[in-house]
Amino acid sequence: MSNYNIKKIIYMIIILILLFSTLQAQVRHHEIGKLWDTMEERGFYNYELFYHGLAWPGGDYRGFSNVCLLSRGLWIGVRNWKAVDNLQHNFFVSEGGPGPIGLQSTVGLKVKKYVREIPPAVTVNGKEEDRVTDERDSRNSSLPSDEMIVTSWNTDVGITVTRRSYVFANQNFDDFVLLEYVFENSGNIDRTDEAELSGQILNDVYFGFIHHFRPCRKGSENAGTNNERDADDWIHYYGGEPGDTLRGLWYCYDGDSKNPNSFEDDTGDPHSTSISLPKNDPNNYGTGEFLSPQYAGFGLIHADTSPNDNSDDPNQPATVLFQPHNQQDLPMTRENAGGQAMYEALSSGDKQQGTDELGYTDASSPEVASPYCFISCGPYQMNYGDEIRIVIYGAVNGLSRRKCVEYGHLWKVDSLEYDGLTGDAAKNALLSTGKDSLLATAKRAEWAWDKIANWDNSWDSGKKAIAKLLRSPVSPSTIITTNPGYIEVDWSRSEGKITRKDDFLGWRVYRAEGSYRDIYDKIFEIRKPSAGDTTALPIFFQDSSVVTGRYYYYAVTSFTDGSNTQGEDVLFPGLSLESSQYISRNWIAPAYSIDAARKQLDKGGDKVYVVPNPYHLYGYHWDNANEVRFVGLTEKAVIRIYTLSGDLIRVLHHPDPKEGTYSSAPDFIKWNLRTNDNRVVTSGTYCYHITGYDKEGKYLGDTNGIFVVVR
Repeated sequence: MSNYNIKKIIYMIIILILLFSTLQAQVRHHEIGKLWDTMEERGFYNYELFYHGLAWPGGDYRGFSNVCLLSRGLWIGVRNWKAVDNLQHNFFVSEGGPGPIGLQSTVGLKVKKYVREIPPAVTVNGKEEDRVTDERDSRNSSLPSDEMIVTSWNTDVGITVTRRSYVFANQNFDDFVLLEYVFENSGNIDRTDEAELSGQILNDVYFGFIHHFRPCRKGSENAGTNNERDADDWIHYYGGEPGDTLRGLWYCYDGDSKNPNSFEDDTGDPHSTSISLPKNDPNNYGTGEFLSPQYAGFGLIHADTSPNDNSDDPNQPATVLFQPHNQQDLPMTRENAGGQAMYEALSSGDKQQGTDELGYTDASSPEVASPYCFISCGPYQMNYGDEIRIVIYGAVNGLSRRKCVEYGHLWKVDSLEYDGLTGDAAKNALLSTGKDSLLATAKRAEWAWDKIANWDNSWDSGKKAIAKLLRSPVSPSTIITTNPGYIEVDWSRSEGKITRKDDFLGWRVYRAEGSYRDIYDKIFEIRKPSAGDTTALPIFFQDSSVVTGRYYYYAVTSFTDGSNTQGEDVLFPGLSLESSQYISRNWIAPAYSIDAARKQLDKGGDKVYVVPNPYHLYGYHWDNANEVRFVGLTEKAVIRIYTLSGDLIRVLHHPDPKEGTYSSAPDFIKWNLRTNDNRVVTSGTYCYHITGYDKEGKYLGDTNGIFVVVR
């Protein structure tokens, strides 16, 4: 067995072990808006490979590439408390993560996902895709949000935690998740109904919320840089500004790693294939795309004044702290740090302002590197049966993917200008606009919670703001069919289920080329006829602008005319609402156009062509399939690929001689850019020679050509 196969088997075993450990924990995911997140039954997680963790923008169903949150946790601190074994504690902290100690401190009870509308079906060439985003346990059309995940767990201090997370598909409210925590002094520490600590009174209770940000995984896995491995992120606290209601807001953003081997300022993690080469070096094939543009944060919206007073306490949070990840002698980063040390962290009353306020120029300095962000609320006196409600939010915003590609390319070729600045200064100024975008998102989260807090599960209750602002249209089910020369996209009629108002206006079709993770462009829009026009509204689109052999991914949305978003109580008067792109995409199987197999191959006639040519490892964007396609083949063909020096490196058969079927389509075949001995080909120019046959094996001629691989 080759070393490659051994390594591959070991890698798969590791992946299966990680996947099994993840599946052991009950989780549900929010995947309907631009921000994706994961809710775990114990209320915390720690560096999980298959969790979304405030992933922005969403849409990466397999790679989890835009994850911005490594871990989150919840501490509950009490004083003068007697445990179930009658041991008296002057200080005790129930540590619900983010480290593994939380496994002993918490007992998961349930995690359930509720949706307002059933996700649409997506069918590609007759095969319905498995809707991985459809994790619903129940449908409830009266939900105040498009999705709600209810999680509950018991703690060793006898407090039952119930958390409701709310997210929206609405395009102006899909960058945040609302997290409503209800803490009940139930006396229950396990999964049984019996209260082991029945009648207990909890003194000086603090609730601490911990987040460990690192925006984002895509930047950390960029092979050409070493930035995220150096933990080069800054954090900053925002709250209590005059005239501003925002408070308890920690946010994090990517900085410059100050790597002595790097030629460039890597703020925002511009895509590079080598940190030891300048960005414009011809051997640095990076695109320059900003891989880590995110400003990620969490903040406080509401904290009960007391168990008997549910009004918001403006004096919360009581404590605002951060701790560098590598300082293992501090409570937040040390397992079993001790009740008193951890309680003092909760109750200190410190109001730290962040790592970027301390005068350090290098975010990877040990004193500030990879910090945990922490806020606590308290103290509370909780009699047996008392409840406290605290509401926080997670939010991410920043430059769009499209802008990161556009500006990153200009930066790479030394043409970037912004606000009178050029080069790195222009890049960093553009990235810093993410702060204002994040603060605007936080304000919308506050506004949305104000509406949800008054929601009474009735459409006719008079709570019109939810109906007008937060309820997006329904995403239609889609059928995508490959045809010679075009791809047809059909969708179901959904205008009768939009917002229970006659505000339906039409449908839009979006398309990405090459990868489902790439940028989606609007390629079609159709609106319903005006009043009196009896013309039937088509529910299909034939995409004839496709190129044979290329992969395409589609999303169909419905949108409204904005007539249902009028009035003084709305945040965006007249806003046209649009359904979610994310739940209507095909992503497991691409669509592609096909042609009939050629009847003849010869140098002077129809020639085969290679798509893409040149092949670039990352294309113009960071994402890209690791393959090329030989398009325009006869029904049978043998493709031989050579180096320029004449060495034969790969032979492909079309169709597969063992299966007798086409690996792709009758007129093209894919090559994974590996040689016959399974080695990845390097950058260079390659030659191909193709011999064509009909289905009976009759010789139909030869053709040849060249193509280029750039890595």
